[in-house]
Amino acid sequence: MSDTHNRALLVVTSVRDAGELTSGYWFEELASPYYIMKNAGWDVVIASPKGGAAPRDPMSEEDQWMTDATRRFADDPEANSMVNNTVPLSEIDPDQFDAVCLIGGIAVMWDFPGNPDLARIIPAIDSKGGVVASVCHGAAGLLPAKQPNGAPYVAGRAIVSWTDSEERALSLEDKVPFLLESRLREQGADFQGGENFANVVRVDGNIVTGQNPMSSAATAYAILGAAGFAKAAE
Repeated sequence: MSDTHNRALLVVTSVRDAGELTSGYWFEELASPYYIMKNAGWDVVIASPKGGAAPRDPMSEEDQWMTDATRRFADDPEANSMVNNTVPLSEIDPDQFDAVCLIGGIAVMWDFPGNPDLARIIPAIDSKGGVVASVCHGAAGLLPAKQPNGAPYVAGRAIVSWTDSEERALSLEDKVPFLLESRLREQGADFQGGENFANVVRVDGNIVTGQNPMSSAATAYAILGAAGFAKAAE
């Protein structure tokens, strides 16, 4: 990957009405990677399945979930313009990116798992040595991708995501279309979850996954490490 052309693709959901829930992308999971990648000198593009304005989970804007990164993002005209004008995944050329990070929020459980563009983009970035990453429920976007031999992309890979235990701890197990950890295990992932709500990141070569919103910053730094870059100053 060129030192003069480093680009990260951050993928967020297009879904607001997620079953019984009003959802969207989880604010912290977008804001921290956005600034960490920008601070490292990378160009950042925000995309979504449908393009246009991406819905934000209203719960993630409550005071208890706000962070320095989300407050900065909320006051940043450029960042807000990007998330209100996301690029449709159908228009994304994976050859133009050195990393992709799938941002979570329960809503992704509706539009990531069967997405044909993620099935196209993820293996393409992987095949050229780029970093494939996800945070929390964002790992649902790994499900449609395949390895060159036709096996599920996650098969045999050390992966973590929002866990079934975390889903049950918040009484959400009956509000999602399936349990993500269980589905990743069914596809052959070497799932390596940690304690509920702990900051957990797993790195398997060029694949970087974080367990939950508490892992978003650490995931972004691990992306830089996997891409061969030193940790950026915060």
